Amino acid sequence: MKSSYFNLLFQYNKEGDCLLYNTIESSLIKIEKRKVAKTKELLKYGTSNDQLAVELFTRLGYLIPNRKDELCELSIRNLNARYNNRKLLITVLPTFACNLKCIYCFEGTLKKYIDMNKCVQNKIFELVKALAPYNDKVHVAWFGGEPLLRFDIVSSLSKKLIELCKKENVEYSSNLVTNGTLLSKDIVKELIKYKFNHIQVTIDGDKDIHNERRPFNKNMRSFQPIFKNLQLLLTMVKNDNNFKITLRTNIDKNNVEHIIPILKKLKSIDLHDKLKIKISKVTETPAYNLPCLKTTHFVKHKLELLDQINDLGFKNNSVSLPKQIQVGCSAEISTSFVIGPTGELYKCTRDVGIQANIIGNIKDFDIKLGVGEKNPEYCYKYLLFDATKNKKCKNCKLLPICFGGCAKKRIDNNGIPVCDEIKYSLKKILQKYAKEKLGA
Repeated sequence: MKSSYFNLLFQYNKEGDCLLYNTIESSLIKIEKRKVAKTKELLKYGTSNDQLAVELFTRLGYLIPNRKDELCELSIRNLNARYNNRKLLITVLPTFACNLKCIYCFEGTLKKYIDMNKCVQNKIFELVKALAPYNDKVHVAWFGGEPLLRFDIVSSLSKKLIELCKKENVEYSSNLVTNGTLLSKDIVKELIKYKFNHIQVTIDGDKDIHNERRPFNKNMRSFQPIFKNLQLLLTMVKNDNNFKITLRTNIDKNNVEHIIPILKKLKSIDLHDKLKIKISKVTETPAYNLPCLKTTHFVKHKLELLDQINDLGFKNNSVSLPKQIQVGCSAEISTSFVIGPTGELYKCTRDVGIQANIIGNIKDFDIKLGVGEKNPEYCYKYLLFDATKNKKCKNCKLLPICFGGCAKKRIDNNGIPVCDEIKYSLKKILQKYAKEKLGA
């Protein structure tokens, strides 16, 4: 036996106890100070007189067979996830239009009042019809713009795709990313009817700061209608355990101190149990960059906020161990596409509206390869990257839980992977998990 390359052993507390974590198996144990030396010896030589320890470390993945090549096996899993995952992932933008003008929106001036016509809708149906027999699952994510501005498209296409998947005996699911301004009782009922199982709504802090950052197009305040609609949504699905609701908040230097008040407000009306809070970093754009946080500073603020969120009793935000992933993001999967209102195709939502990053059109797309004729070179940058062979990634012990991170950031960084926030937060997360879950 030999030690897994992906073991992390580090000091846990001032008493000298350590934590041992394996990023492939997501195994975490506490090592008392008196056992640290023997643990290091066991990991160094792969053997010990303590047979129980050897068996435990083997079962948890800290020790592996001598002939096992972890990088090769990670590469195989990565290839399977990309080209043989039997899941069709489609993100659909029924419109570029949006009724908000968020100050940091990456789509910015690229957004135009362009809606998806019937021809493009039919082509989406034909695409799913052609690929459904070769997949076990079809998942449709609705994005924008603001997709609920064209809920007629969302509902009509959802109905057709559900009927198609039922006929083909393929599992169907859907999610919605919305600003929340247009949610209503009737729309929520329709979303439930059409197999939506996850909705994300964004609020950027308390009333004043949110209205400053995410106003309506005519500078009218959006906080109150969004909060009211979020309450409605939470009330309507509170007993449905399969329906997930994420409240996203995008933070930078200007609003990081304004997040907790809105969460206290949700707590006060007893609607917090259903919510998953997602704290995201505002990404720099040419028009909005000065207030943005560096990744290290963002991680510091995020961890502090998560502690406060847990103290408030948001059950869905309890700390969990990072799990092994097979790809850095879904854009690297051959059966994952983003479809714009005119049928233009992208690999990532961050490419939306950028002409140079369009990989083709749904009318002439090679569905067998997942590569567009218009811009194959750009597709290759997503589909052919292998983190297990990348100089920066292959020697990183975090590879199994990162896999090179955001593909779009890597491409924009001349092909060099940009380290994800997990690099700066992992030890804190493990320490917190050990304290809460292991009683350490």
